[in-house]
Amino acid sequence: MTKKDLLSDKIRLNIGGLDFVTYEDTLKRFPESKLANLSTSADNYDDDKHEYFFDRNPVLFAFVLDAYRKGEIHLPSDICGPTFRNELEFWELSLSHVAPCCWKALYKRDDDIKTVHKLMESYKRNASMRLILDYHSTWRKKLWLFLEDPYSSKFAMAWVTFISILVIASTVAEIMLTLPEFSEEFDDSEKHAVDMVLAIYEKTNHTTTRLHSMKPNWYLNTATMCCQIILTFELVLSLLVCPAKKTYVCNLIRISVTLGYVAYWVSYAFENNLSALNSKALVFVYVICRYGAILRLARLFYLSKGVPAFNVVGLTFSSSIPEFKILIFLLGILVCVFGYMMFATEFAGNENMGSIFATLYWALVTLTTVGYGDIVPYTRVGHAIASLCAVCGIIVLALPVGIIASTFNKFYNFNSYVSTHVKLNTDVLKEIEEQGNAFTCKKKRIM
Repeated sequence: MTKKDLLSDKIRLNIGGLDFVTYEDTLKRFPESKLANLSTSADNYDDDKHEYFFDRNPVLFAFVLDAYRKGEIHLPSDICGPTFRNELEFWELSLSHVAPCCWKALYKRDDDIKTVHKLMESYKRNASMRLILDYHSTWRKKLWLFLEDPYSSKFAMAWVTFISILVIASTVAEIMLTLPEFSEEFDDSEKHAVDMVLAIYEKTNHTTTRLHSMKPNWYLNTATMCCQIILTFELVLSLLVCPAKKTYVCNLIRISVTLGYVAYWVSYAFENNLSALNSKALVFVYVICRYGAILRLARLFYLSKGVPAFNVVGLTFSSSIPEFKILIFLLGILVCVFGYMMFATEFAGNENMGSIFATLYWALVTLTTVGYGDIVPYTRVGHAIASLCAVCGIIVLALPVGIIASTFNKFYNFNSYVSTHVKLNTDVLKEIEEQGNAFTCKKKRIM
């Protein structure tokens, strides 16, 4: 083959203004690719310069051309994986040609993109965020910002601080109401009503004596009621002025808090009129409402409004569901295995482990490193099984913790980037605002 023939086998490629020269045989290494099927009749071929022009990134193309020379695709770790995948798609190169040593660089950014998208969705679901740039807000929107967004003004921060203090104070007051020091004796008519309730459920005299001295202290009970009045008023007001009620009512925490306050006021009405509890059905309703009032404690999550890390914790848990599934699955298997092993070893001489349920309970307590000590093995074989069970519990619990901690760290770091991007990028804020206003527009069309 002459020197002229060798030169004719060369192909000149102009990539974004930068010339690349290679042999035709080199480009045939991946027959399915675009470069392996170049034609002089194509629109991007320059007859005068005898070259093919592609308006692509020459830096990325250097790694593409290097793949033809080596027979496999390599890319540096500092290149964005999704961008490089788009480049491979343009040149019609299969991802199967990427070397295993570069898979991490090719796919590691996908998790970062998912993290950013979840954080952006969190911002879009925040009704107050959708109104920050609305300079022509109505009084309802301004009131909504005042109630829900502590960073909208100094007065809003003061109000949220006041509400947070009330939430904490009411919670502490209800805890104190269960102490004997803050309880009083019921009067005779109230004791008679309590006795009627206990008679319906056939409770013992010990329970009767205890309940007779569990009347809440008047001063503490009044202070708790005043806190609940303000908190209930704030909850109802925020619902009335909310510009996106669909988003508001679909929030699980708000639903729990609303049901909790309804249950509280129903139970409060019964407690101030004990004589009305004259049937088993009414007593049942009272008991349900009394325990249902616990849902008000979900209001404690409102304290996270001014702390972005709390939102990151929620996103971490929702993103770590696969890890939690693995944890529960492994824990369930080990509970069954060690529970059955301990039952087979101890059932003959250990009365506390006379059933499978007892040994399963022991295995669960041991694997979770709680170790109440109420059920323990007596035999040497049982001690060995218990030791192995304890070691397995530490390993199983430690496996997903590292992954969850890494997920939290990633969300926490990216949250600062996303919040800065949202604040500085006007287009993103407009998109968020338009999505928020869509709820209001839709409601107007329906009405």
